[in-house]
Amino acid sequence: MSNHVLVIGGNGGIGSAIVTELMQSNLTGSGDSVSYPPQSELDVTWAVDEIQDAINKYTMSLDWPVAKGFTHLVYCAGINELAMIPNIDYKHRGNFSEILNVNVVGFARVLAAMIENNPLRSVVAISSDAAYRPMRGSLMYCAAKAALDMAVRCAARELAPDIRVNAVSPGMTEPTGMQEYIDKTVPAFRGWTSEEALRYEISQNPMGRRATTEEVAKLVTSVLFGPEYLTGAIIPINGGR
Repeated sequence: MSNHVLVIGGNGGIGSAIVTELMQSNLTGSGDSVSYPPQSELDVTWAVDEIQDAINKYTMSLDWPVAKGFTHLVYCAGINELAMIPNIDYKHRGNFSEILNVNVVGFARVLAAMIENNPLRSVVAISSDAAYRPMRGSLMYCAAKAALDMAVRCAARELAPDIRVNAVSPGMTEPTGMQEYIDKTVPAFRGWTSEEALRYEISQNPMGRRATTEEVAKLVTSVLFGPEYLTGAIIPINGGR
């Protein structure tokens, strides 16, 4: 049985590492494929019908036979903007609504668009340990990832036994654009230098370092392709923090 994987957010950071791991993995065969449309072709903030049309159009542009559609989905779209509670922006780009739209509502929209016309067997969303670990200036992001975790659990219950739905929940991971942004922003919140902020972060992690994008990608690939009884799980990869 052929595997055709659609990776949303596969053009950078963790998503790019997932695409590379999937292409190199023994879990996909010569008749399989991995596709990762750019945001310009599939924006997760669009309405469900627009996402469905975009998926259909993108699918028809690919070189492999597409009559039966995608069998696996990785949802790796995510944005973050740090802000203390009095400074949360509810009106402009990067505001609370957009963070919710990309991190969790977009997941539901993509899933709704795909389950009707694609023979999905397995879905993995990229969550974060921020879903259960409160952090200063992260109300918007933590709330969005907590909502994504519950969305994954609800979807797993609703779509079983035909479609497995799980999440992989990384802690601090590098190199990613989001991590670079956090490294520049967090020190200002704490009144620390960049070196002090990194030293404190590492001191809180039993493994004494951050995850790599390659490590996260290996776990995502493993979860995506099995075991068959695994669904509704939120699997952490955060060094034991």
